[in-house]
Order: sequence, then structure tokens, then C-alpha cells
Amino acid sequence: MKHAFDIHGSQVVIGDELADFALPSGRELSLLEQLYRQLWPEEENPRPSRLAILTDENTGRHCLPVLREVLHEEFVLLEMPAGEAAKNIDTCRQLWTDMLEAGLDRHSLLIVLGGGVPGDLGGFCAATYMRGIPFVFLPTTLLAQTDASIGGKLGIDFAGVKNLVGLFSQPALVFIYPGFLFSLAFRQMLNGWAEVVKHALIADAGLWASIRNLAAPDIATAADWLISSIEVKRRIVEADPLERGMRKLLNFGHTIGHALESLFLGTENELLHGEAVVLGMMAEAAISHRFGLLSEQELNDIESYLRSRYPDTSGHLAKADQKRFFQLLRADKKNRAGSIRCTLIGPIGEGHYDVEVPEEVVREVVF
Repeated sequence: MKHAFDIHGSQVVIGDELADFALPSGRELSLLEQLYRQLWPEEENPRPSRLAILTDENTGRHCLPVLREVLHEEFVLLEMPAGEAAKNIDTCRQLWTDMLEAGLDRHSLLIVLGGGVPGDLGGFCAATYMRGIPFVFLPTTLLAQTDASIGGKLGIDFAGVKNLVGLFSQPALVFIYPGFLFSLAFRQMLNGWAEVVKHALIADAGLWASIRNLAAPDIATAADWLISSIEVKRRIVEADPLERGMRKLLNFGHTIGHALESLFLGTENELLHGEAVVLGMMAEAAISHRFGLLSEQELNDIESYLRSRYPDTSGHLAKADQKRFFQLLRADKKNRAGSIRCTLIGPIGEGHYDVEVPEEVVREVVF
């Protein structure tokens, strides 16, 4: 099965077979060959001057061998460390150097094979190298497949603040192959599942009704809920590609979540992005209830669901340095004129962005 979306000029395809991406069938071109023709239509036999693939240690070990089976082209292999701690300017500097030394020019193409961190950083480096070269995402984690690879947000962490430096630039193609999810540990599946839940809570009450009875994300049915989840993001990004308004709905759970993620980064209590967003969603749902947007029953349903699926996250709050947490919260790029801005929900399936939330309210619901 193949399902395709067009999201602000970027083609997003969910495919059952990785061969759809790179291996011609004999009757039709692969998606990669079709992309070459779109990027360089004036050429008789369009090809990039250099094809490069970026991996981290994990995707280089588990996913690159699978891609090699269908990608019958020479390519330059670029590598970066795995994990959020590598999403910084030093990694960018090394990657830009590697791209230059490998001979990549403006006629080159970068394929990013990885999760959210390689996607954010690799896309950022491609979009800024020589003022921009085309890039393709092959997301390998649930977090990247349902959220991070879609919509053109790229960036790195700086000065301890999550995603402080970045830009908007759309990938030429996103190919989502659910088969990569079999390489993930269960914790990583739950990491991405948080974004599926977020999409349901902000804009799709029907999706919430269908997933809340699932004990855990089921890879066998991944295409079904991936389509519903991506459709939420498609509608929002199409309406507001540069996050001037409606796209801020996608920040539900992220104002408080990003501060917690940055707070514990590099410590023995480090949180994955989705785990931090779960804590953020519980806190921002509680604020939504206080502000009269979310009913007590809806709040109880959300809290019960998230606590049962993410039982090991709430204990982090007792270990938090509250002073540093609020420093990070005040530095969040979603704030305005020194006031903390959150996306709230209520009723389920409806979001409210740019809501000013006093610090004392945040303190009460988080700590």
C-alpha cells in the first residue's frame, strides 16, 4: 500500500516496500528517479553530482544495510553521533566540513536516514550549505515518521536551549517506511507515540477515541494511525507553514516539555523528547482545566492514559532544579515580551494557541 500527501510543496509518501523509494519496477520510475527529474528537468539523464547519505551510529548499523539492498547507486556516506546531545553547532561544523571535503555542490542531494535528531540537524546543514541543497528524509523512528520529518522545521540546540537556532525549509521528499520501526526498542516507540497522542488531542477527537484503547502502538497497523496522525499535521502546516498562528497548535506539551527535556539533557535522568512532551501535555492539560477549557472528566482521561503508558516519567519532577527549569522556560522561543505562552486544549480535539500562562500557575501544576 502507498499513501501520498503533498505538504506545502513537499511530497510525503508512506510505502509498504522500501523498493518503492529507490528501485525501479521495470514499468515505472522509483520515487528517487522521479525526484531527480523534478529537481533537474532540463537534463536528459538527471542525476545529482553527488548523492550523500547521512546516518548516525544506530541507523548506520540497523537501517543502512536495508537501504543498500534497494539503492543501486554510488553515494558518499556521512556520519554523526546519535542522540540529542549531538544536535549542536559543533556537529554542524563537522558535517559541513565533511560535505565540502566530499565534493558536494549545489547540484548534490542529501538523504537523511534517521530519526528526529539527524533530521533536524541534517536538514539544517543541507538548507544552509552553499545557501541550500535539496534533501530527502527517510525517517526511521516513529517520532520522525509521525512528526519531526514533516513540515520543514529544522534546527539545533544552542546555549542549552532546545531548537534555539534554525529555519524553515521543506524536504524535497519524505519517504516513510514503517518497516524501519521493527528496529526500535519499545521505549523509542513510546517516544514517538507521544506525538500521535498530541495530534489527536489538539485536532482529532476521533483519532483520540480510536487510540486510547490501544495498550501500545502496534507496528502491524502503523500505516492506519500514521495516516490519521500525519493528516492532522498536513492540515495545520498547509494553513500556516511558517508558524504565524494556527501551526502553534502543534506546540501543545512542548513549552513545558522542552524546558524539562533541556533540564535533564546529559544527566542520568535524561528524558527522551516524547517523554518530556508527555509531562508537558499533562501539565498543559491541567492548565487547560484551570482555565475552564477542558472538563474534569477529559483531564482525568488524559492523565490516566498517559500515566499508564508512561509510568516512569513523573518521578523526574521531584528531581528537577526549579530555578534552572524556569530559566529554560523563559527562554522558550514561543514566548512573547517575557510572558510564557502555551498551547492549551479543550474540549479534546480542539486547541488554543498563544495563551499567556502565569509562572505561578506553571509552578503549581508542574511541581
